[in-house]
Amino acid sequence: MYRILIVDDDAIVVEGLYQLLASHFENELDLCKAYGPEEAMEIIKKTRLDMVLSDIDMPGRSGLELADDIVRYWPKCRILFLTGFSDFNYIYSAMKKRASHFILKTEKDEHLLAIIQSVMDEIDAERSNRDSLKQVNTELHYLRPLLTSEWLKALLDQSEKETDVSTIRGREWVIDENQPFMLLVGYTKWDQPQSWVAKVQSYGYVLNVFAEQLPPLLVSNGFVTHHSLFVWLLQPSQEDSTFLNEEGAMNWDQVADYVRGCLEDIQNGMEYLLGLEVSFVFNREPMEFSSWKREFERLQVKAEQCMASSSHLTILDVGQMRQDAQTERWVQEVHAFIDEHLGDDLSLVRIAEKVHMNPSYLSRYYKQVTGKNVSEYITETRLAAAKKWIIEEKLKFNEIAYRLGFNSPSYFTTFFKKQTGQTPQEYRDTFERL
Repeated sequence: MYRILIVDDDAIVVEGLYQLLASHFENELDLCKAYGPEEAMEIIKKTRLDMVLSDIDMPGRSGLELADDIVRYWPKCRILFLTGFSDFNYIYSAMKKRASHFILKTEKDEHLLAIIQSVMDEIDAERSNRDSLKQVNTELHYLRPLLTSEWLKALLDQSEKETDVSTIRGREWVIDENQPFMLLVGYTKWDQPQSWVAKVQSYGYVLNVFAEQLPPLLVSNGFVTHHSLFVWLLQPSQEDSTFLNEEGAMNWDQVADYVRGCLEDIQNGMEYLLGLEVSFVFNREPMEFSSWKREFERLQVKAEQCMASSSHLTILDVGQMRQDAQTERWVQEVHAFIDEHLGDDLSLVRIAEKVHMNPSYLSRYYKQVTGKNVSEYITETRLAAAKKWIIEEKLKFNEIAYRLGFNSPSYFTTFFKKQTGQTPQEYRDTFERL
């Protein structure tokens, strides 16, 4: 599945593109939408994206300016510019922003759909490239010092003794010990017993793929414990000011949201390249070297609890956990979230945040468990609500459209007729004649 963000300041354009892509690609795309550059930035800051389809000419901030942030947060994201201008200067500027395609709004739908398909094929080809795995093999020797728990134990001991961390760091050390950092614990479940050599090799693969796929806005150091848990210390790059607020202080909530988006991509990469399901537990609260041992032990316990459960591809942010989040009734949680947010963003990534899952895995596992796609449940629930509001509560159609997340009554009418064969008015008239 591929995630695409549609951006335009014209709500009718956004809804039209959303409906077009949803109907043509159905379950191949996880669609997100933003009605302008500011709303788009809120999504870009925390959501991993494969493609962005954006208008160029928008008030306040152009699509060309937005492209700079897209590339900074998600370097692999493809940018497709949609505009009514055919001027060469626009095209040249778009190409300089590393845009994949420049599409005129006057082009037919088939042209846009063909371009989206071609970009999906490009992403597939890139994912199939196993050069990353070859690099993992050749660099395994580089990771030898990190594949023991001695380094991690030394770090924990240093924090207790309040001595200088730099006395144990090597040339691979990139974390600034004088600045706060985030703590991340990972684990993998083996399908069958593994030899010690095979496990050590897998440890190296995981650490190296993590380092390779982590975007340049973040730096990290990774370790493996005696209990086969992975531990990473994460910090924003000191060379970038992306996560600083207006006062110059670090916005750690923004960092944590971005980390979560990165972990989804890293999980998918490890599953595809290595055939390993690696889950993550992290705390969004920053910590210091002088006091991080207790939090490490707490996350270690939480990770071991998750390992003992039937959870797969977990991304657990303990700073946002609900009290009942330890239950395995995640399907009911998915349904409850959808039922309560019919008018809100119901993309896979937003739903997955609520059940602490990787969005791609949520999509696959939900279908395995329920026999249907998440999008089908959303459609069925919206349709049931629409029928109730049309017949029982006799709401106006524009009010129903708003409640269901349609920015235009015409798109609600299109949706309703596609599902029932009748317009909302025809459906109401049928029942009134009974």
